[in-house]
Amino acid sequence: MLGWSAAELIGKPMALLLYKTEDGSTAPASDPFCLSSALRDGAIHRIQNDTFVKKGGAVFPVQYVTSPIREADRTVGVVVIFQDITARKQQESLQQAQLSVSHILAQAGTVEEAIPSLLRIAGEMGPWSMTLLWHSGPMGDRLTCLGSWVRPSHEWDEFLTVCRNSEFPPGMDFPGIAWATKLPLWIPDVLTDTRFTRAPTASRLGIRAACIVPIRTGNVIHGVLEWYTDTPRAADNHLIHILADTGMKIGQFIDRARAGQALRATHHMTQSLLASLPGAILLCGWDLHIQYANTLAQQYFSLSGESLIGRPLSECLALSQSDLQHVAMEWTALPADSTHRLSERECEVTNRLYRYRFFPVATPESSQYQMGIVLWDITEDKRLQDQLIQSEKLSSLGTMVSGMAHEINNPAQAILSMAELIQEEDDPGMVKEFAADIVGYARHVSNVVRDFAGYARSAGRDGETEIDMAERLMEAVKMVRRGPHFGQVEVVTRFESSAFVRARKGEIDQVLVNLISNATQAMEGVGSLTLGTAQDGAWIDVTIADTGPGIPDSIRPRIFDPFFTTKPSEKGTGLGLSIVHKIVTKYAGIITVDSTAGHGTTFRLRFPALSQ
Repeated sequence: MLGWSAAELIGKPMALLLYKTEDGSTAPASDPFCLSSALRDGAIHRIQNDTFVKKGGAVFPVQYVTSPIREADRTVGVVVIFQDITARKQQESLQQAQLSVSHILAQAGTVEEAIPSLLRIAGEMGPWSMTLLWHSGPMGDRLTCLGSWVRPSHEWDEFLTVCRNSEFPPGMDFPGIAWATKLPLWIPDVLTDTRFTRAPTASRLGIRAACIVPIRTGNVIHGVLEWYTDTPRAADNHLIHILADTGMKIGQFIDRARAGQALRATHHMTQSLLASLPGAILLCGWDLHIQYANTLAQQYFSLSGESLIGRPLSECLALSQSDLQHVAMEWTALPADSTHRLSERECEVTNRLYRYRFFPVATPESSQYQMGIVLWDITEDKRLQDQLIQSEKLSSLGTMVSGMAHEINNPAQAILSMAELIQEEDDPGMVKEFAADIVGYARHVSNVVRDFAGYARSAGRDGETEIDMAERLMEAVKMVRRGPHFGQVEVVTRFESSAFVRARKGEIDQVLVNLISNATQAMEGVGSLTLGTAQDGAWIDVTIADTGPGIPDSIRPRIFDPFFTTKPSEKGTGLGLSIVHKIVTKYAGIITVDSTAGHGTTFRLRFPALSQ
């Protein structure tokens, strides 16, 4: 490790040989190897981080133990045992770089915004001097250079110019090969590889080893990452794995960014269409409470300006109880694929006469549906059927896609967190436990996908089992704890009695994970989360309380409104509490919220208890 022979070392002052000052000259440390301390106190001294100099002047990191040599109760010398910890330092650097990549992607809104920092961090994952990012062009048949990073000590501008002016189809040059094979590629010396079309420029500049990994999500390739260094280097399987993982993280980020853009575009189009229709539209659940109202409906039926969301339909329209019961019976008996229309009726609201008609709102995968009502002023007498059908198709599509993304995000975050923990864990037992958790969360994702049609079927009751709410609360905490927002939140449980309900476990998990995740995000990782269960006669009560900033009075009536959110558009879809409300009401439950600004929020769920 040191490069000196025994003859060159014996009898020499070691500190002068192994230590360097900041200006490069050799000089003894104040207490080299803790020799004086060991001789003075007779104790063993352990140093975890220090730096030694080799015979040729190269510096390398070490850790060492200095132990005293004792004879007849007297310290007569010391033994210094040291170890080269370069590999450990490199591993620590790689782990820190991986965490930095995850942090950058979590904060960025677009790929273009993340590229400068992303490529710099990626370049520090090993002995690299340059990093390039290639992405598929508008037609999806060529790779073009989207960004680059070069160490300041390297003058490689000529090579960057060649890359920016190049386009590679699948199979051409290293980026095209990685794109076509969908596999990482390590080139120990690029100058000996005939597939490298940029070899002339690379040869002049001294570019030698390279690693290329695809940016992928599953089998979809979004682009390619390239790393280059100025010395030949044999393949490093561990480093390849880390770089390939980086490519997958970027691919997942691109997928999420594109899905978010598509969702926002679909939502904007749906809202624009519904708002522009020349009629008032209300959508209701099975409980005949309003879940959506377009601008005209808000203008017609909310004289005080307050939101109509969550209010009973009978409060907004002048419909008698008998009329509501008749319509509900007719609606329930109507098959989803029936061409029969519910009859048109008239009502008078605030001295204005409206003609209205109820209609089913169905998703293509579901035979169950919600109820919608369209109202228009009789004097205008305009028919809205064609436009309404189109807008509802867009609304259903937007809700399904964004709901799926929202519900998969929490277990996906948990899987990512535990996978990162496995990389740092040496205990086989802990690795096995983390792996088992990953399998469980992956199955949960599968169940969410499988049961998603059931979420749209508000009356679907297949696959229900008896569920212990206290157990599901603790499982939900376990999932959310693995996410990035849990922090140092303290969990307090108040399970007063057995609390069993009959429902789908996956849907109850969706409800609890959503509420607990919202609570921990509101507290920003610091505070107290209180979970409770109790039985009140024929009802099971479940409470989830946080010590966060609370919900302002001005927005509390709208929190169950689909697409309503106070988060930035790139961090929230506004569907979480809407999904919670839908699932709770599906099982004849009730959800309420108590919140005081600055004093936290409490969500209360009530479900019918199992029959004794």
